[in-house]
Parts: sequence; structure tokens; C-alpha cells
Amino acid sequence: MIMSHSDAFEMVQHFGEELDNHQRLRERRDGSVFTQSFALVEHYEVLTSYLYTLRSTLPVEHPFRRQIEEKVTGFGQRLSLLQVPKKPSISFTVRYRNAWKDNLSLFVFTAVFFLITNVVGWQIATTDPTAISIIIPQSLLEEILDKARWFDTLQKNPIIGGLGIAVNNIKVSIYCCVLGALMGLGGVWILAYNGLLFGGILGFCYINQFHRELLGFVVGHGPLELSIIVSSAFAGFLIGRVFFMRPYRLFSLRMRLAASDAGIILTGILPWLTLAAFIEAGISPWPMLSDELKIAIGTIAAAAFWIWTLLPTTTFESRSASVSRDE
Repeated sequence: MIMSHSDAFEMVQHFGEELDNHQRLRERRDGSVFTQSFALVEHYEVLTSYLYTLRSTLPVEHPFRRQIEEKVTGFGQRLSLLQVPKKPSISFTVRYRNAWKDNLSLFVFTAVFFLITNVVGWQIATTDPTAISIIIPQSLLEEILDKARWFDTLQKNPIIGGLGIAVNNIKVSIYCCVLGALMGLGGVWILAYNGLLFGGILGFCYINQFHRELLGFVVGHGPLELSIIVSSAFAGFLIGRVFFMRPYRLFSLRMRLAASDAGIILTGILPWLTLAAFIEAGISPWPMLSDELKIAIGTIAAAAFWIWTLLPTTTFESRSASVSRDE
């Protein structure tokens, strides 16, 4: 960035004053301290960016460069010692919604990526059915070709079937989150695989005239279940992206905040997977229920999840969240 030495020195001095003021706010437990914490991180990133430029233009022994380096290094050490916010005393719902609100753009990226892989899976299945066997298990391909309604087995014992599905879905969600935390790369892999698998199954069913039966089964629970699977990957990406954020001096602080948000989101979405599982076992496999009814149930369940998740918090609740996280 282009900045004169005098402007840079003035910014450094101002940043030092901001840090001192921040400490006083913490001691008074002022409600604005949490917002200021992120402002400090942003200002520090500007100073770090300037320092990178300075190192490429001035020699190591230059007194101004040495002075700026010492100041910025000291600021980084002070920032890294900021206490990690403790568990808020406010409701879990407010913490959950604030975590979504602060990171909604990352979820949009995750959802778009999943949709793209669905489209790719559909294209592979409909244009080259032999290639889709790499993604879809052979046993499932044979059942589709035989037009066998494998999901009808859930009718035998919906309660046990629902519990089994719930446990499996929770495992998959935790798996998505954990893999997403591995620098995001594991999350990309499992999200892409599930997207290709789902799109491929739909495409393969379509070209073999089995799509109506499959959609009649999926529409009841699919919207909610897929929403939560994508949300699980999103929770993992919150942690995974920290590995790519600079400056690295703030890695520990960022990681702890990201892990807190990811844990809150994952805890909030898992109960909805149980609901999706019992819809899948108790409603989706029954042919006597009309597709219209299943679509209505699936739409209402998914809408309830998203309304509960994205419903704005009040100004009072948001302020309370900031104060509680900083205590």
C-alpha cells in the first residue's frame, strides 16, 4: 500500500493509543469492547501489510524500518494476549444466530459449491452413465436398474429405522465438520463427493425412468437434510479458513473464535437432523401419502430451520452477546 513515512508513524502511534483504550474498556467491561477487538485486528492487518512493503523498500539497518518493526511486533504480541471470550450468559439461540450472521458469506460459498457438484453429477450420469459407476456403488446402480424401491424397507420398523438414520446423519455431519476443519481441503472433498453422489443418483434414476419413485421418497426429508449437511461443512470451513488468514501472529486468537462459532453452529443444527431422520422413516417411504403432502412437509420443515436460523436478533440481544463474549 502507498503510505508516507509520516502517515505510517502517525498510524502506529494511533494504534498504540487504541490498544491502551481497549484495555481500559476491558477493565470497565464496556459493551463496545468486543466490536473494538475486531477493529483492532483489521487495523493491525493494515499495519502488517505496510510493514511487508517497507521491508521491500528499505534496508534492514534503516532506523525507520527498525522502529516500525519493533512497534508492530509489540502490537502483535499484545493482541495475541487478548483473553478468549468466555461462554456467554445469554441464550444459545442468540449466539447461534450471531455466528451465522457474522459468517453468512462463507455459507453462501459452501452452498453454491455443493449445488455445482450436484449439477456436475447429474451431467455425468445423463451423458455417460458408465462413468457414474465410479461415484455410485454398484449395488445401488443395480437396484435402480431393477427399479427396486430399497427405501420401502423402512416401513417395517419406522422408529428403529429413524433412530438408525438419525445416528448415521449425525455421524456424517460431524465428519463433514471435522474434515472441513483440516485447512478446508477435507471439507471440499466430502462436500464434492456428496454433491456428485446426490446429483449422479438423480441423473441415473432419470435416464432409467426411476426418478419419480426416488423424488417421491426424497422430497419429504431431503430439503432439511441437505440443508444441514451443507451447514455442517460450513461449520468446518469456519475453522479451515483460519489457516489461510494473515497475519499469522493472530492465528491462535482467530482459531479459538472460529472453533467457538463452529461448535455453536454444529450443536444447533444436529437436533434438526433427528427431525429429518424421523420424517425420512415415518413419512417419506409410505406410498399412500401423496407427493404433494410430502412436498409440503419437506418445505415446512426446511423453512422452519432457516427461519429459526436466520431470524434477526434484537439490538438488545446483540449488545448482550457482545458484552457476554468479552467477560
